[in-house]
Amino acid sequence: MKELSRTLIEKGDLREAGFKIEPCKISNHKLIVTNDDKATPVGVIEEGPLGVNKYYLLGDRVEVKGDIIGYICPGVVSPGRGEIVEIRRDIDHYYGVRMDDGEFGYMKSARIEVIPPCEY
Repeated sequence: MKELSRTLIEKGDLREAGFKIEPCKISNHKLIVTNDDKATPVGVIEEGPLGVNKYYLLGDRVEVKGDIIGYICPGVVSPGRGEIVEIRRDIDHYYGVRMDDGEFGYMKSARIEVIPPCEY
């Protein structure tokens, strides 16, 4: 599993946070949440075939692409790069992505690919 930061910044307050795994409505997805009373979602694990999992974490830089006709999500009309700034509990549109051009929308993982830090 990716290394997770032990510190969470929430509304300007810095606090130590541990993490736990929580099931989602989709059977092969799990939420990574803080282990305090807020249980703030900070990541998603998508279990893939042959034990190859994908991890999406708050703060990840992502490449956003549209589907076959170019659709991305409400609020985001142009493909490009952005950052995961929110993760919510939802059917599959977990990821609140703020695009570098200022657009924002909630999208599913089929629209995003995490950019390795060496490629920023």
